[in-house]
This record gives sequence, C-alpha cells and structure tokens, in this order.
Amino acid sequence: MQEDGHHLVYGLIPHQESLAFLPEAAAMSLAQELEEIRSLRTVREARAFTSQYSIVPGLDTLEEEGAADSDSYSAIETSEYIDGDWPRMVTQMTLEYLPAGVASAIGKPVESVLNGRYLEIAPDSQEHVLATLGKFGYECRRDDELVLRCELIAEADISDGLSQVRAREREHGKTSK
Repeated sequence: MQEDGHHLVYGLIPHQESLAFLPEAAAMSLAQELEEIRSLRTVREARAFTSQYSIVPGLDTLEEEGAADSDSYSAIETSEYIDGDWPRMVTQMTLEYLPAGVASAIGKPVESVLNGRYLEIAPDSQEHVLATLGKFGYECRRDDELVLRCELIAEADISDGLSQVRAREREHGKTSK
C-alpha cells in the first residue's frame, strides 16, 4: 500500500482503541474490494476474483475439500474470518505503510499475540499526531466509516463500530464522520 503518497485517511478502530491511517486511494480501493469479496456467492466466483489489496479467504480450504465451482461461498463463513485473521487489521497496514521514523513519532508498535505487530495510536493524541504527520508532509482527512470498511465486512459490525466511535467522541466532546 505504498501509492497515494502523502494523502492519508484516518479513523478510530474502537475495538483496538487506536487511530489508523492509510493512503486515501488505497483505502477506497481496499474497502471496495472487501465489499466485492463479501458479495461473492459461489466457489467459481471466489476462485475467479482477482484481488489487489486483500485475499479471498477460504480458497485453500475449498481446494483441500474438493469444492465444486457451483458450491456456495461466503467470506464470513470462512475460518479466516471467524478466527479474526481476515480482513487484516488496519493498524497493521498503518505500521507497514508509514516509514519507521514517522510511525515511532506518532504511536507505539505493539505485538499482538495472534496477529503480529501493529501501530497503536492513542485516540486522545489526535491533534499531536495530525501536527506531526503534517510536519512530515502528510495531508490527513478523517473518515471513520471508510477506515472501518477496510477492516470489517459485516454491515452489522461496521454499524456497531461507527456507533462506538460516535459514543467515544461524544464522551470526549469531539465529532467525527
């Protein structure tokens, strides 16, 4: 996710209590791609899908099980989704995208027991983070829904995440998209 240079979109990931940043064009493409993967209905469609930013979960299992092209497929019924391994955490992508010096200036790399390293950025440090990113030449736009759509695919989860973001912002006297 190295394209789109210094135009970032960011949002709050409530279940991690962390801000996350992605290149804006890549975030839009990833969210669209995850929506398309969510809409796949047959094994044939899943096998044929070409992915740029993510993977189509469950394909290895389908191959092992000898699934027919006409069999039904649902990304949210795959072990990768159920186990929380897919889609990837946006905070991981933030850590991978930002140069190490920038990442360490705005957050703290954290090791997750199950999913590897990610960048933890305290939501209460938003003003400092935005000022710091500005000094590094980044332009940032907040869009919580877009960022959540890069990590969650079930509409109920996205809706719940947005409700949590809004509740947190009301508590802290701030507003977000």
